[in-house]
Amino acid sequence: MKNEQRSPCAGQVKEDHVSLDVEAFRANGYAVIRGAVPAALCEALVVAIGEVSGLDADRPETWYRDPPLAWDIVPMWGHQAQWDIRQHPTRV
Repeated sequence: MKNEQRSPCAGQVKEDHVSLDVEAFRANGYAVIRGAVPAALCEALVVAIGEVSGLDADRPETWYRDPPLAWDIVPMWGHQAQWDIRQHPTRV
């Protein structure tokens, strides 16, 4: 990471505009990086995922299917909402 600084708290890595809890990443297998991209772009992606998968984040009854969906990755690799995030200048 460029401009990387170690904080006094062990396991914390800070860069210009983001903070990563390394221990939480190791424990959970994922990291939440706040401020990496604007919330509006993330919200647009959530809407697009719902449209492609037929799920509605506000209606839990749409989250599970019987039979279950045959795929575990939403097939939308080239969707504009994803490209907008990939091309955003502040993404990490």
